[in-house]
Amino acid sequence: MRFIQTTSTDPELVYFADEQRIPEYAILSHVWEEEEVTFQDMQDSLKREKMKGWSKIVRACELACNEDWDYIWVDTCCIDKSSSAELSEAINSMYRYYRKAQVCYVYLADMQSDLSSQSFNDDFGKCKWFKRGWTLQELIAPTTVFFFAQDWAKIGTKASLQVTIAEITRIPSAVLLWEDPSKSTIAARMSWAAGRETTRIEDRAYSLMGIFGVYMPPIYGEGEHAFIRLQEEILKASDDHTIFAWKSKSAGSSGLLGTSPEVFEGCSEYETFQSNSQQPFSLTNMGLLVYLPLLAIDGPVAFNGRFPEGVYHEEGAYRIPDRFTPFLSWLFTPFLRGYYNFMLDSFFPTMPRIVPIGEQFLALLNCRSKTSEHLAIYIVKDGHQCKRVRSDLVADDTTILAKRRKIKIMHQKLLFKAWDLPRFEHNYVQPDQIVAFFSGQGIRPVADGGHPVAAEITDTGDYSMGVFKLSGSEPCTFLFMHDPTHRPFVVVAGTESAHFWLDLVFDFETDPPNLENIRQSYTYGKEREDIPQKKLDRISKFLTDNVAILVEARRRNQSKFDTPCLIVNIHVDNVISSSACS
Repeated sequence: MRFIQTTSTDPELVYFADEQRIPEYAILSHVWEEEEVTFQDMQDSLKREKMKGWSKIVRACELACNEDWDYIWVDTCCIDKSSSAELSEAINSMYRYYRKAQVCYVYLADMQSDLSSQSFNDDFGKCKWFKRGWTLQELIAPTTVFFFAQDWAKIGTKASLQVTIAEITRIPSAVLLWEDPSKSTIAARMSWAAGRETTRIEDRAYSLMGIFGVYMPPIYGEGEHAFIRLQEEILKASDDHTIFAWKSKSAGSSGLLGTSPEVFEGCSEYETFQSNSQQPFSLTNMGLLVYLPLLAIDGPVAFNGRFPEGVYHEEGAYRIPDRFTPFLSWLFTPFLRGYYNFMLDSFFPTMPRIVPIGEQFLALLNCRSKTSEHLAIYIVKDGHQCKRVRSDLVADDTTILAKRRKIKIMHQKLLFKAWDLPRFEHNYVQPDQIVAFFSGQGIRPVADGGHPVAAEITDTGDYSMGVFKLSGSEPCTFLFMHDPTHRPFVVVAGTESAHFWLDLVFDFETDPPNLENIRQSYTYGKEREDIPQKKLDRISKFLTDNVAILVEARRRNQSKFDTPCLIVNIHVDNVISSSACS
């Protein structure tokens, strides 16, 4: 472990190979800014003194020296990040580094020291330090924490500011001061990280390893899977069901585990309890095996479109509400259901279809909230595996007890795919949905081969391509030109099973491209007939060896058209080839 020696006239690094002989030390916590001094920069005294981050290190060393600490640890320069082994060790040991420090200095570069008591709490809570992922453990782990403003004036300690910090971070004062975080539920600890940001998406998981007492090798490039790996490591040592009681922002189906700390926001008050029927989890090569009590949910039929107060299900389906079941029971038979769908296909193509959706259940969890003695999640059996559905909801006593009066509880072993890309509502579309295009830098629209824009929509404003209304299931085609390379490309857009989809076309049979032929190829052509079935609302392809085009659709609930609007953004990524780097 490396430290900066504070007693030296010129701060220098000192290495201790034996952890048993590591001296007492101070530690710095801060938000990384421009020109931070790295381990390599510390070897060049002339270069480091010209860097913006050097003054921060010097002031931290002076502060530690004045308080009789001979050594201080700073994350920017005490880790050789060019060594993957050393970086992995540091990430896994970070919580312990801060825990063992005698004192932690928190430097708030965006905090004024001459604030009145009235504005102090507001400005203190707005500091970037409280929004960063890594600083969560840097707040909880050390026992003694001092906060300093941008001019290094002391503004308080963790103990003196505990009430304000607890309000800002949603972390109980007991955890901030003395209680072991492991006494809090998994959902509570995850909720503390909700809303915090990291430069790399993987660090959302790596920054939480110490708080959960788990260790795993960092693999940058794995994306959201890092958070799944974190939860799998947690499950190896815990039977806390609150890890399953997360709620996403949008309705959809997914695996059993959440994909980010944000889905645990608002779950800090969940508590666990033991049950005689509780059995341990096990991670298998087929997925996560969990033993849960089940309550069956009636109504194995759904509309694959919006239905009044319907319930979201896979592929955009909405289960028929219970009160409608008696009136629509005649549609439940396979014969009448097929006849109904045939009539809609022939005469009312925009109306929702009826499709079977399989067995749905409420899976009861061994946890509760302050307002409910029981919590449960919605699941559906999908072959030999199960999926979580309605992932924006966690059922409470009202729903659970209503079902228990009618149906006997079954205890079953359930096999879940631990991680599955969730399907959300953002690409769900309705007839006459408005779609607007924004094009990126260096891209200009050339021609429109899609449906004509409705007469009442004339002002395109900032929409560089304009707008159009979805009509039926026929795709639309739009020709763009990438000016730097003088290469044309076509964006194809359409709907399939009430979901919006996109594709990119770069290879053309004619010059200029025939948009009508391209549109027909997506409607009748064998080559591209499977594209709409994939329902991709985000796609990226290489226009040239060094230029990639990314097209993605997002829902905007408020727009200038006074109706929900799908926004299609077109981006350009300039990729440096490996030959150019060598």
